[in-house]
Amino acid sequence: MNNLYKKALEVYFKFKPHQTSDFENYWENRTLGKDWHGEQHNWLEGYWKSANHPHRKLLVDTILRHEPMSVLEIGCNVGVNLYLLNKANPKILCCGFDINERAINYGIQKMRVDEKMSEVWMWRMAADQMSKMHTLKNFDVIFSDAALIYIGDDKIDSVFSETGKRVKKAVVFCERHVNYGDGEGIYKDGLWNRDYFSLINEYCGHLNHKKATKITKEVWSEWSETGHIIEAWR
Repeated sequence: MNNLYKKALEVYFKFKPHQTSDFENYWENRTLGKDWHGEQHNWLEGYWKSANHPHRKLLVDTILRHEPMSVLEIGCNVGVNLYLLNKANPKILCCGFDINERAINYGIQKMRVDEKMSEVWMWRMAADQMSKMHTLKNFDVIFSDAALIYIGDDKIDSVFSETGKRVKKAVVFCERHVNYGDGEGIYKDGLWNRDYFSLINEYCGHLNHKKATKITKEVWSEWSETGHIIEAWR
């Protein structure tokens, strides 16, 4: 079954249309598979047990440098980055949303129930639905970790428009960044690569300092071609 699923997944990513809805349907309904090299029992456990992956430390350390008291993660999955941030500083209000309800429930069980983390909140929501957040409006840092690679050019502008309205101090993205002056993106190998500086300039103009740190092979070999930690701050 696992080999059949893997083959079907490979075909899906090779031939599927380049639309955000296709990614959303896949991630929202996903139940099978093993991520993070298939070393775990299932994909949710795989994400949770990837806490020690080197790219997470690079991402979390970058966020902490901006001294946030509140953060929002776009596409948080089971919330392992929020877990690491709360462990580093329990005073930070750590919020995140994801389209997969199973992932949210798994993360809530791990953090709020098992770990008794009172300042971690997660909910089910698609990335372009941030306008529906009425209670929690603004955050010191808004970030993502390999989530915007699944947002096509049909929705990336709405995601960044809401991000620009809600972020106070900094944005930090661990994504596939290419510096070619257009934020709409290049679809390559089943993922979106784009110029995040272009999107930041358009929608987060109050964040006038920008930096891109390339992900090395030692940190994450699969992402060493175009993977970066992109940050912008006031």
